[in-house]
This record gives sequence, structure tokens and C-alpha cells, in this order.
Amino acid sequence: MADTIPSLWSDDISNDVLPPLAILHAQAELLAQITKGLVEAEVITEYDSTVEDGSIQHVQHHVELTAPALNAARYRILTVYHKRELVYPASVEAECFEPSDYDDYESFSWPEALREEDFLKIMKTTLRSKKVTSLIHSLIARSNEQRYLAGRPAADALSKKLNPKVE
Repeated sequence: MADTIPSLWSDDISNDVLPPLAILHAQAELLAQITKGLVEAEVITEYDSTVEDGSIQHVQHHVELTAPALNAARYRILTVYHKRELVYPASVEAECFEPSDYDDYESFSWPEALREEDFLKIMKTTLRSKKVTSLIHSLIARSNEQRYLAGRPAADALSKKLNPKVE
């Protein structure tokens, strides 16, 4: 008989696991820093009661981008779904994961994070996707355009700048 019984638990278990909501809020703060406030991300949480007693069963966290200079137009870039009691697994719905072919929808499912490391990889793919990066660039450019127009004496100043006449 063995003197000690070895641990049979996974080596991946640790005490510093972050929930998706904390990761989303951290990324929102980082985006505001990176863009110097020209583009902001807001995390909106909704609760879904799907049983007769009205108790909350599922949670959704939406991430929406806004540009304060553009009168707060909102662009949803992703949604995270998980059960109320268990934050993992968490499914992530984002345009970058959608199948390009309609026929692929039959076997399609959104990526699912079973743990924090999986969630971080999915978020990195989403936040660095061409669609999200292009949206951020567009919001920055439009914000800069608004600042430029606000500083010009005439409304047609931007037109003259962008379309100079060849002399």
C-alpha cells in the first residue's frame, strides 16, 4: 500500500482564473488608452430567464464600440454567452467566426472557451480580426474628420484639403 496518494487532478487548476466579464472590461479600458479616447468599448450585460419561475439561467455580455465624437453610434463586435452559475464554458459570437459559405451553417457552432486560456485566444482572434480593426480605423478616421471640421472656419475646408485643384 502506498504511503501517499498522488493528486489525480489536472495540473491546469489554479486560483487566479479570471471570468470573461473581467477580461472584457480590461480590454475595454485598454482600447480607450490605445485610441486616446477616440474609440471606446462598452460591455453590456443582459440576463436571460428561460424557466417558468423567471430565475436567471443564462448571461450575455455584449461588447459595443462607440466613438464619442460621432454622437455615440454603437457597433456590436461580439457577444459572450454562459450560464449564470458557470462562467466556463463560454461561447463567443463574432462576425469573424461566421462561415463564409451558407451551406456551412448546418454544422456551424460558435467557438467555446472551456477555460480562461481558451477565452483569451478567442478574444485575441476576435479583437485583432480584419473586421474589428477596420471598424476601429474607420471610427478613428471619422472622429478625426469631425475634429478637423470643427477647427476649420468654413464648412468646405475639408473638401478643399481632400480635393486640391491642379494648377
